[in-house]
Amino acid sequence: MRGVWRRSFILVAAALMLAACDPPPDATPQGAAVVEPPPQAEPMPDAVAATVQRLRQIADNGGYRDLASLAEQAPDFRSNAAGLDHAEYWNLKMRTGDFPMVHIEKLLSYPFTVEESSQGRIYIWPWMAMLKPGEINGAAARDIDRLLGPGQVEEGAPLFEQERSFQVRSRPGILA
Repeated sequence: MRGVWRRSFILVAAALMLAACDPPPDATPQGAAVVEPPPQAEPMPDAVAATVQRLRQIADNGGYRDLASLAEQAPDFRSNAAGLDHAEYWNLKMRTGDFPMVHIEKLLSYPFTVEESSQGRIYIWPWMAMLKPGEINGAAARDIDRLLGPGQVEEGAPLFEQERSFQVRSRPGILA
């Protein structure tokens, strides 16, 4: 009989211990900031994903000629505003120590955004390239600083005084 009571006591104690492990109904810590998760990016179409994969291959073990060859397949793509062809421009960048393949890898490490255009959907890197000044939050400012260097987004900086956005004249994108 003593063994039955001991087993019963152990079972009840174990049940109470397990019940004590349950979190309270509202497990949100007091004073915790409520942060909305970023919107989930839709999956890329196969053709866009294949182009991104090819760009990553070039970034990993290709050269400026490989990059130029890929760019020539997209007649509307502009690598520069100087009137040089792609290979000449990227060769010049390489000779001055500004390696295009490093930039490709860096840009593709950021999430993309999608913009509708008259030609179709354009998948644009980096996601913050489309933000206007009022839309730049803490996460976007950190990504911009990581991409362009510290201090690129500060209150009162010319970026905001002139009511310009972070947008650049040309944004790396892939037409779907």
